[in-house]
Amino acid sequence: MVTFNSIIASLAISQSIFLAIFMLLHFKSSTTGKLLVLFSACLSAYLLTTIPPVISNPYASFALFRLAVATPAVLWIIANRLFDDRRDIPAPAIALIAFYLIANGTGALLYYRGFDFSRTSFFFTFVISHAIMLGFAVHVVYLGITGKPNDLIESRRKVRIPLVIAMGLLNAVIIGTAFINYAISYILQINEPGQANYFSSILLSTLAFLVCLTLNIRVFSLNVDAATLLESPKQAKLTQKPSTADHAHEDCELVQRIKKAMHEEKLYQEMGLTLGRLAEHLSVQDYRLREAINKKMAFRNFNQFLNNFRIAEASKLLKSSRIPIATIALDVGYASLSSFNKAFKEHHGIPPRDFRVSGKLDNAPEGILRALHQ
Repeated sequence: MVTFNSIIASLAISQSIFLAIFMLLHFKSSTTGKLLVLFSACLSAYLLTTIPPVISNPYASFALFRLAVATPAVLWIIANRLFDDRRDIPAPAIALIAFYLIANGTGALLYYRGFDFSRTSFFFTFVISHAIMLGFAVHVVYLGITGKPNDLIESRRKVRIPLVIAMGLLNAVIIGTAFINYAISYILQINEPGQANYFSSILLSTLAFLVCLTLNIRVFSLNVDAATLLESPKQAKLTQKPSTADHAHEDCELVQRIKKAMHEEKLYQEMGLTLGRLAEHLSVQDYRLREAINKKMAFRNFNQFLNNFRIAEASKLLKSSRIPIATIALDVGYASLSSFNKAFKEHHGIPPRDFRVSGKLDNAPEGILRALHQ
């Protein structure tokens, strides 16, 4: 039985190592590529902990588990970079990840030193930290599914759902190992903890193998388009495939129609405007509109595209009028003042009120100025 689990774990580790080598060879300058290498190391460490002979040494076991428990956090950061084009990790998320790693590491160290855990100490060192990471696993799936309608990159749209579901499941299995052991024991009527651990280890190793195999196949099948997912937006733009001559004229014409709809008709002021609604307005297929906005206008996300025009108009109104900020937010198409404040601060680095008091339109980001003067 142990041999069978070791075989499955070894297969998963081999796929993980292969992914790491491929990333190092082809995407060593990419932050996401480096994160995938770290993920491979963390996952391999976790899989090694399912093989009894490997962790017979307590020091090796402690070291492997410290790397292994970072897997859910690394997976979440990768998903955030893959599917959130802002690419910045929110400070609260960093704090939660740090708490998880510190609390888990402290609890493990105390356990190895024979500390007698009370309910309170166990709750703070293990239960809360694992609950936080389980929340991150759920957020991975949420991030992938809810962001798909606004995703303008076709290659990314194809992989995001299976990828985030696989990531979410892997995270859930890693974090919920104890619960899974209990469920297996209850369903299969197993009273021996070691036997339940064996079945959960096989489940984890099998899922890890499938996730790594899927990642490898997807990266290979995407070929040059993989840069769109793994590189920074600026680097990915350099590797995008140019439009064929047959479509070049049509694309340019479509871009002009898009600009007319935005600048002259101010369609961005329509609250809740979707890519489908804009495509209907322009009498063009959704995929053609996505391709034009992404490859010709250099936007990776439809919300990013809309915010470019909305914030440009709002910036102008803030500097040239005394219209209340809440009114400006609604006039340029935002559903609430909070969503406007968040989008505005992402563009300018300061909230609208501070921009009106002390900001200068000349200091606006390049994208804002471009939207104003196009």
